[in-house]
Formats: sequence, C-alpha cells, structure tokens
Amino acid sequence: MIKLIKYFEPSLGTQEKAYRQHHLKEDENQVFAFVLISTVLNSIFLAIEIWIFNQQKEVFILYLIRGAFVALSVCFLIFLKRNKEIIFFDVFAFVWMLSLPLMSFLIRLVHTSDINATYVTYIIDLSIIFCLFLIISTTLLYRTFAVMLLTLSSLFNLFVIDQHIEIPHKITIALMLISMSIIAFIASSRIYNYRRNQYVTKIRTEKLMDELKLFAKTDFLTGITNRREFIRRLDDECKKYSRYQNTFSLAIFDLDKLKMINDQLGHHAGDIVLKKVCEIVSMTQRETDHFGRLGGDEFGLILPFTLLKEAVSALNRIKKMIHDEVVLVDGHQIQMAVSIGVVEINGEDKEPDDLVRRADEFLYQAKRMGGGRIESSIVGE
Repeated sequence: MIKLIKYFEPSLGTQEKAYRQHHLKEDENQVFAFVLISTVLNSIFLAIEIWIFNQQKEVFILYLIRGAFVALSVCFLIFLKRNKEIIFFDVFAFVWMLSLPLMSFLIRLVHTSDINATYVTYIIDLSIIFCLFLIISTTLLYRTFAVMLLTLSSLFNLFVIDQHIEIPHKITIALMLISMSIIAFIASSRIYNYRRNQYVTKIRTEKLMDELKLFAKTDFLTGITNRREFIRRLDDECKKYSRYQNTFSLAIFDLDKLKMINDQLGHHAGDIVLKKVCEIVSMTQRETDHFGRLGGDEFGLILPFTLLKEAVSALNRIKKMIHDEVVLVDGHQIQMAVSIGVVEINGEDKEPDDLVRRADEFLYQAKRMGGGRIESSIVGE
C-alpha cells in the first residue's frame, strides 16, 4: 500500500518540506472551513435528535458520541488557527479524520434508523469520502487510511447491521462506496500532484529570474558588478550625499600594460590578470565598499563614509598587494601594476558622471607619470 501511495504521490525530495510549509496556511484555512461546516452540521443533528428523542435513556449514548465529536472538532478548529508546524497539522488532521468513521460506526451501533434515514446516511458517507480526499490536504497516506476505515465501517453496517435494505440495493451502495473511494483517490492524487508541479515550476522560475537579475548586474568574466550596476550604486551614494551629506570617495583603477600582455601572451593571459586583480581587490575591500568593472581594464571602487585621505591610505594597501603579486601564465611570470585616480565627492558633483570624470582625470595623470601610482587632489604616489 505504501508503494502505491508513493506512486500516486511521489515526494519532492529536499523540496517536500518547503512545499508543505509554503501551502500550510492555505491548507489550514481550507481544512478549517470543512471542519467548521462539519461541526455546525453535527451540532444541528445533535439538537434535532435531542428534540425528537427528548430524554430517552437508550439514546443518551448517541448524544454523548455527537457531543464528543463536536468538542473534538472545536479543539481542532482552535488548533488550526494557532498551528505553524507541518507535523502537528498532519497528526491532528489524521486524528480528526479517524474520528469520522469511528463516530459513524458507533452511532449506527446504538441507533437503528428507518430506511429513508439509512439512504441519507450513505449519501453523507459518499460526500465525506470525496471531501476527505480532496479537501483535507494532509498526506495521501493519512487520507487513504481514514477513507478506508470509513468505507469499511459503512460496508460493515450495510451488510451486517442494516436490515432495512434489500441485497441488490446493498450491492449497488457497496459498489458506489468503493468506486467513489477509488475515483476520489485518483482525483486527489492528480490535483495535489498538479499543485506540487506548480510549486516546483514556481521555484525554478524564481531561481531563473534571480539568475537573470544577477547576470544583468554581473560582469561575465570577473564575476564582479558590471558598469550598469556600478553606476546605479554610485548614483545611490550621490543621492545619499545630497540628502544626508554622507560623504564617500571614488577610485578608478586601470591595469598598466594589459594591451602588451594581450599582444605577447594572448588574451587568455590578460583575462587571468584581470581576474587576479579583481580577486585581490574583492578580498581586500571592506564590506561597505563596492567594486565593479567599468569596461576593458578599467575598474571602479566606491568607498562609503570615507574621506579622501582615508581612501588614499586604503588604496595604497590594495595597490601594494597587487604589485606584490606575480601571476604565472604558460611559464611566464607577469608582474602586475595598476594606476589609480581617486576623488572625494563635493557639492559640485551633481551626477555620477561628474565624479567619474574627475577620477578619470587623476587616473590619466597617474598614467602620464609612468603608471603604478595613485593620484588625487592631495597626494601623488
């Protein structure tokens, strides 16, 4: 039976718990509505039975069974509004589902109804079978077990206890109970598997969207921020400065002699050098800093809450680490070097381009002076 259940309701593996948790509140609301209707109906049945049978001692146990079911249902309703755990939802739902066939069986033992009421009872059983499979959204194993008990209880009552119905009618009712159980089982598995597939598709779509967003922000070669995202971040910092006077500095890097490396050793060697520089800067920068590739061998570094003098000091450490690194490519040792221009934002910088333009001017100055140095408005090294 368990193999059959697994066939009709295959697990999502590592995603199963996330799937169940994602739909937990929705499932609890759905079950709450069904249990509330069942509770109200049984309360009405209890009131009618008390009205009809009044204080007859022989049906007192009937009142007790109905009352116990109503009390259990009320407790279940309270639980559904407070629960946040899947395992507790499954267990409590299973207990409540088991109470249905138990109540039905006990009521039929202590109270023999007339033939018209008997037919109505079997119609109700058919409805409950359908609802347990399609509305109580616990595991298929629990639903199947509860429905099997209800079906067996109904069949036992039909062929052993009930004396009102003729044999041909009993066979017809039995076939209806069994066929409804099978149909509801298959329909339930298909509906909930369709929901499972929807969840998997949703997760995959979200993952693809996240990857696309990341791809749109990332330089494909170095893995750092691309120009568009870097300028957006720079614009955010400019707006913060405009509103709150949060000062920051901007550095523009340029790799020295990258063209010569590409020409002599090939572009793959240049790519290795670019990646190595990005690795060093990314490892050295602060968590609040933002590093990005502006294009070719030019990079930018935003240093929030950093004055120019502090920025130059931090950039000197980065420059030294880059200059101390030797990259080995196809047996050739490549000594890396960078030129850096750095500026601090001021009131004249209205747009990100204004800052980039000023930093570029200092970068070109560093290149003109032989490269491998930092240039700013206060110091040249």
